[in-house]
Amino acid sequence: MSNDCLQYQFDEITMGGLSLRVESDTVTIDSASGYEMEPVPAAKGTHGYTMKRVTPTVKLKLMTDNLSLSQIGDMDAFLGMGEQQFVGRDSISGRRVRAAVTVWKKIGELGKGAMDCEVMLLSKLQWL
Repeated sequence: MSNDCLQYQFDEITMGGLSLRVESDTVTIDSASGYEMEPVPAAKGTHGYTMKRVTPTVKLKLMTDNLSLSQIGDMDAFLGMGEQQFVGRDSISGRRVRAAVTVWKKIGELGKGAMDCEVMLLSKLQWL
């Protein structure tokens, strides 16, 4: 019960077996439930709603200073890395979250320090 209200702050991200360093307090999971509600106004009485599926997205600032070619092999291969497992660890509670299948949605500009990145979670989040 006490974990229900925690604000998760991820300090460790692993994708495809590669530990990625991220800028502090920049990792967020958008649409973590996988659903989005939309109102359906009623002419009389109680309004309704519809529920549609959406793809959860992890937004983060990836630190590129620790990404050496010896670690990732080839930058094109790293940026094109798809269908990889995503694992994050919460720095407050120690809980881990896992998504078995992920792909890069957007990768920001290289060469300016931290890159704004988005990762689509194609499988359900599993809180471990």
